[in-house]
Amino acid sequence: MSTYKKEHFWIPDEEIKRVNKTPTARTKPRKRDFSEHGKKLRTSLQNIKKTVEESNSDNSLRNVDVLIFQVELPEKEKVQYKTELFDDNGLSIKAVKNERNAIVATTKGQFRALEQRVDTYMTDGTNKTSFDYVECFKPYIGSDKDSSDLRKTIDSDKIPVELDVQLMLVPNLDSDMYTEAISKILQKLEQTNGKLNQKVYYLTDKTPIIPVVIPSNTLMRYENDPAIYRIEKTAFFSADVSSKSALSSDLKLDEKTNLENLPIVAVLDSGVRFTDNLNPL
Repeated sequence: MSTYKKEHFWIPDEEIKRVNKTPTARTKPRKRDFSEHGKKLRTSLQNIKKTVEESNSDNSLRNVDVLIFQVELPEKEKVQYKTELFDDNGLSIKAVKNERNAIVATTKGQFRALEQRVDTYMTDGTNKTSFDYVECFKPYIGSDKDSSDLRKTIDSDKIPVELDVQLMLVPNLDSDMYTEAISKILQKLEQTNGKLNQKVYYLTDKTPIIPVVIPSNTLMRYENDPAIYRIEKTAFFSADVSSKSALSSDLKLDEKTNLENLPIVAVLDSGVRFTDNLNPL
């Protein structure tokens, strides 16, 4: 036995930072009849499959292994606190419409697995802490995608022949999915006598926006496209005609003026056009 004495490692009490233990909440089953609620969830999943089949020709992602639909939680529940529920069932949250409604994407194989899990829940209550917190599953199609301004136009007595709208695709998809969806949407535009109003542009999070002009009677074909998240009426600036004054084409720049010394003015409206004589500005 060694007689060598080792020094003890000692931490002074004043160097210890005490951390209070805060118990974390555990998800508890809700008071639901799992058999009845399971039937409701199963029916809602079957409705998604039926809707996808019926609107297949308008689905810009029909050739991609992905299903996009909506998950609704019970009242007073919040998506932000139920991420584990989505992860456990292979559902990737792509957008949150409101605190209890999320737009999700999953593969077709994972969707079948979800159906099996719901069937098991309906039979014996397995996964109660998961499916008790799902109010229902819904297809993500229809007029819910329309902005309030667009709905007012569509619901008015005089519906315009054409609609100038912005098609926002579902956020947070893979770039190859966006490429496929944009290609199919442009084909749809050609088939329905619509047109691309200007080139596709992207938000800071890489979500594509497609500015288009479409016949108003074809709007439903875009509402029924799962790749499209939101449809907004294109906003235009207008002013009272009496207040307008055109720039004179006779205006010229003073050659003695050093442009570098002039204050900076930013024009943020692509609809503003200077006369040729003022182009150097």
